[in-house]
Amino acid sequence: EDIDCLINDEHTIKGRREGNEVFLPFSWVEKYFEVYGKIAQYDGYDRFEFSHSYSKVYTQRAPYHPDGVFMSFEGYNVEVRDRVKCISGVEGVPLSTQWGPQGYFYPIQIAQYGLSHYSKNLTEKPPHVEVYETAEEREQGSPPGKWTVPKGCFVTTLLDKSRFTNVKQFVVPENSEGASLQLGNTKDFVISFDLKLLTNGSVSVVLETTEKNQLFTVHYISNSQLIALKDKDIFYGIGARTSWSTITRDLVTDF
Repeated sequence: EDIDCLINDEHTIKGRREGNEVFLPFSWVEKYFEVYGKIAQYDGYDRFEFSHSYSKVYTQRAPYHPDGVFMSFEGYNVEVRDRVKCISGVEGVPLSTQWGPQGYFYPIQIAQYGLSHYSKNLTEKPPHVEVYETAEEREQGSPPGKWTVPKGCFVTTLLDKSRFTNVKQFVVPENSEGASLQLGNTKDFVISFDLKLLTNGSVSVVLETTEKNQLFTVHYISNSQLIALKDKDIFYGIGARTSWSTITRDLVTDF
């Protein structure tokens, strides 16, 4: 049954009473005691995970070197923390919600994010790489990069003198769904591509979930909007990108 809980003779919150036990809402406990908790799902059942802090103790695996793994940061996963709003599309760093839902750049968190990925790069196996488009003639045995080009859209190959290589140029009317390339990849979730936009544009990735085979689309758009959600569409602003730059995104994190 519900029961009123008087806090420090100052204000009252609603709790739950079961026999001699009284339960307080964790949303209140979390802020009052500055602790952490979340509901996690494992093999179809839910459980609540509580901790006093994010800190964990790791045993040092090898002698420390100044150019090696930083402390035990190879075990850090900053981007999945509850207080990380997202990884910004313009700056490519996490934004913290520790002081408000709109998100703030938190230097310590950004440093941890960079050091964790630097450390993982030293300790993890080289990633599996699948190349889908180079704008060059393909070697025998490499997978075909067949673009689907709707009417009114154009995809051409031309030489970019600034890069000393061929590039793909896309001309797409604003009201068109754009040219598309079927990836069909079920094991790689990090995408990387070089991009230069002459006008407004976007790159979209369609993801199919294993649960109920639902389709969601992550859009990387040429504005400064941080993040937005509309139905099954997720939008990240990546800035104007009027000069060549490499965009690398973890689709699982963005999704």
